[in-house]
Amino acid sequence: MPGEFASFVILKADHTAVEIRFSKVTGEISTAQKSWQLDHGTDEEVVIDKRAYPIERTKSNIKLVINGDLGTYYMKVR
Repeated sequence: MPGEFASFVILKADHTAVEIRFSKVTGEISTAQKSWQLDHGTDEEVVIDKRAYPIERTKSNIKLVINGDLGTYYMKVR
């Protein structure tokens, strides 16, 4: 079974998120469609389903932080 966090996330303009999970062990690929929103609270974050991801911005990158201590994140790619 693929892991808890998606391997890739696609945020669509209609506020649906497509999560793609890939298991390195079995080769299994699964997808799920969920809703997302941008939360402008104290710290700006993207909320996918019920999980919040803080946003980190630099000049050329946008990251959604999964775990800051472990350095895991989703990064915007073009």
